[in-house]
Amino acid sequence: MGITGPLNAWDVPYLSEKLKEARYSFSEQEVKQYFTAPKVLAGLFKIIETLFEVSIRADQAPVWHPAVGFYRIEREGQLVGQFYLDPPARAGKRGGAWMDDVRGRWQRPDTGVLQTPVAHLVCNFAEGVNGQPALLTHDDVITLFHEFGHGLHHMLTQVNERDVSGISGVEWDAVELPSQFMENFCWEWSVLRHMTAHVETGEPLPRALFDKMLAAKKLPKTACKPCAKSSFRCSTCWCTQNTTRCKTSCRCSHKCATRWP
Repeated sequence: MGITGPLNAWDVPYLSEKLKEARYSFSEQEVKQYFTAPKVLAGLFKIIETLFEVSIRADQAPVWHPAVGFYRIEREGQLVGQFYLDPPARAGKRGGAWMDDVRGRWQRPDTGVLQTPVAHLVCNFAEGVNGQPALLTHDDVITLFHEFGHGLHHMLTQVNERDVSGISGVEWDAVELPSQFMENFCWEWSVLRHMTAHVETGEPLPRALFDKMLAAKKLPKTACKPCAKSSFRCSTCWCTQNTTRCKTSCRCSHKCATRWP
C-alpha cells in the first residue's frame, strides 16, 4: 500500500484510506461529491427543528469575517438562543473544530430580565472551487453535527442560573453526550438521503454507496483519548498544550496522529 519501511503512527490515516478503497471500492473523494455544504446545513437545521420543535433563521450581528453567519433559534415565536457559525478554513484561523459560549442563559436577579444564550461554532472545512459549493467529507459532516450537539446543549437549556446553565457546570462524563447523540444521525439512511445531493447531478447519495460506508465504519481510526478529558469543555482539543499526555499534535479536533496507549 505504498509503505515500505516501519509503520509510523502518522501513516495510519493514509493506510486506512487505501484499505477502504481496496476492500470496499470507494473513497472519500467519491463520497464528498454528495455532501455539498448548503445541503448538509439545511438538512442539519431541519433535523434540529423537527427534534426540538424550534425554528432556525438567519439573524443580524457584527461578525469577524464575511464567511461567518449569525442565526437565531426560536420556539413558538420566542427567542431561545443565537449562534455564530464559522465553517471554512482560512489563513490565520486556528485549526480544528470547536464550540464555545459567548454568553449563558441567565435570569438576572436585579431586573428579572432573562438573558438568552449565545454560542459560536467553528470548523475548518475546505472552501468550494471553480464556483462550486464547498464539499464536505463524511467526517466533516460528523464534525459539524458533533459541534452542533454541544451548541444545542448550551442554547436549549432551560436553567436560569448562569453558573450551571448550558455547558457550564456539566460533569466530565456527561459533556460529550449531546454531541455523540447528534453524530448518530450521520449514519442514518433516512437522514442522509435527504441531506445529500451530488454537486453536478443533484442526485442523492446512492444506497449502495451508503452501505459501503457503513461496512467501512469498522476500520480502525486514530484517536486521542486525552482530547475527550483534558479540557472541561471537551469540544476543544488541547493536546498540543498537554504534550506530556499526548505524544503529538492533533491533526484536527478529537483526532490525533497517534493512539493513546
